[in-house]
Amino acid sequence: QCKEAGFTGIDYSIEVTKNNPQWIKQSHELGLTVNVWTVNDTENLQWCIDHGVDFITTDNPTEAIRLLEK
Repeated sequence: QCKEAGFTGIDYSIEVTKNNPQWIKQSHELGLTVNVWTVNDTENLQWCIDHGVDFITTDNPTEAIRLLEK
């Protein structure tokens, strides 16, 4: 529906995204980006990284960068 509506990506909270992880792969297959918000704890930041989320909205960018650099 997002692709058909002309959207370039999806944008959901961490809770919604973790309950629907298949949306990440489906979005990427359609050429859509995935943003997840607001992800502040290490466990959820790592989950987003591990699942290939394109953009992470966070109040903890230092931790996100540290995890990405691993």
